[in-house]
Amino acid sequence: RTVQVLRWRIENIMNEKSAALLRSTIPSKLEVRVPHPSDAVDQAPDWIQERNNVHSAARPYKIMATITIIDAIQACDPSDAIIVFSNRIDTLNAIRGNRPGFLFTGAVSSEARITIIDEFNKDGGIIYLTTKAGGVGINLTRANHVIITDLAWNPVDDNQAVSRSWRMGQVKPVTVYRLIAEGTLEERLYRRNIQKHALAARVLEETQFNRLYTREDLMRLTEADDSSLVPTTVIMNHRVL
Repeated sequence: RTVQVLRWRIENIMNEKSAALLRSTIPSKLEVRVPHPSDAVDQAPDWIQERNNVHSAARPYKIMATITIIDAIQACDPSDAIIVFSNRIDTLNAIRGNRPGFLFTGAVSSEARITIIDEFNKDGGIIYLTTKAGGVGINLTRANHVIITDLAWNPVDDNQAVSRSWRMGQVKPVTVYRLIAEGTLEERLYRRNIQKHALAARVLEETQFNRLYTREDLMRLTEADDSSLVPTTVIMNHRVL
């Protein structure tokens, strides 16, 4: 009721539209969870270090899985363009060393960024972006495949990254691949993201994603027993299946 009253109060100054309009205006989006193994993870006293340990242990599998996905996409349709997101530049460089493409990070100058975006939107291929540097403010509708190699703490960051491709101007259905290291903090984080995403979608009709983690949330993510979270394998059009 509070949300509805707020909408009534601002209806004369804000032109608000439901996310359903976006889904009816542009091609569909399919999100797929891609589970992969991981080497043994060194336990850490805090969750930030453990997250780094998880990525280091799972990195070879993430690189291999990403290369496999890229090869499958290009074998099916060479004209399809691909975005690869990661929070780690070393991971992007390792994948790019096997499958060449554009590199977009915080170290790239403003002039070079414009050139990279223009060339990618014109010629396609593969573009490698760090989630923080390339996850907001740019238009990459040439791409219809998005690979998220690792999860951000804040689900908003990954959703914004996906929106570089799935946005107004997109003419093809978009497929998103989220790589998840099974049995690790990353898997529990992913399930928590699904829970928060569903709550935000239910309250705000998927128009905003501003849910952030509290310190208590992050502490619970390091607990071994996370049975309260429901495993989810596929998300289609932001609806949990």
